[in-house]
Amino acid sequence: MDRRRNALDRIVAWSPVLLLGALAALTYWLDAQVQAPSARRDGSSRHDPDLFLQDFKAITFDAEGRPRETLLAARAEHFPDDDSAELTKPSLALSETGQPTLTITADRGKMDGDRNQGDFIGNVRVERVEAPANGADGGSAKASNGDLAKAGNGDSAKADNGASARAGSGASGKANDVADQGPVKLFTESLHVTTRDQRVQTDRAVTIQDPRGIIRGKGLEFDNKSKTVRLNSNVSGTFQPQDISK
Repeated sequence: MDRRRNALDRIVAWSPVLLLGALAALTYWLDAQVQAPSARRDGSSRHDPDLFLQDFKAITFDAEGRPRETLLAARAEHFPDDDSAELTKPSLALSETGQPTLTITADRGKMDGDRNQGDFIGNVRVERVEAPANGADGGSAKASNGDLAKAGNGDSAKADNGASARAGSGASGKANDVADQGPVKLFTESLHVTTRDQRVQTDRAVTIQDPRGIIRGKGLEFDNKSKTVRLNSNVSGTFQPQDISK
């Protein structure tokens, strides 16, 4: 009887300690559940390159075995944390059967892992070659009598033949079917590219040159497949007189 009494007294005496220990263990477990996982110490979470290539060249082919994308760079660095690649002196050529080839060059660039999204920065130059003979009618809404652009913020655009540019009251300007029969060059300082859709866009100032003249603006969306350009603001241009078919 005395032994049982002594054992019970000991349990009662130690019960606060046991309760505190259980509470501490529960607190530790709960804290571990809400904490973010600790960073791995193998360097994979840092934005450091794991490899680099000099005079890099990568070609993507379509289902018929024809080159669809050709990417070149003086140097390419791959980053494993987001599977991106940073490029020095990149050159990207986008080709598609029946469509004009689009070539983009810049001082530097960055492409995502599947090379569908890319950014080009510094002295960006875009060139679209003359449309193929069998794809010359690929665009819709052809410009007539040199009608190339509509200024959407009230800015007037100079035109030698008086019919090349119009000032409107809308919020944006659009140049449809820019130089459908000839090459186009575009200059800006920053450009975002979606390679599969062959679309480029920027919020920077841009200059577009085509056989009919020069057009300038700020903010641009360029669709190479439909051969259309949308300029957002500050649109102005100077165009050469065009022969009018009678």
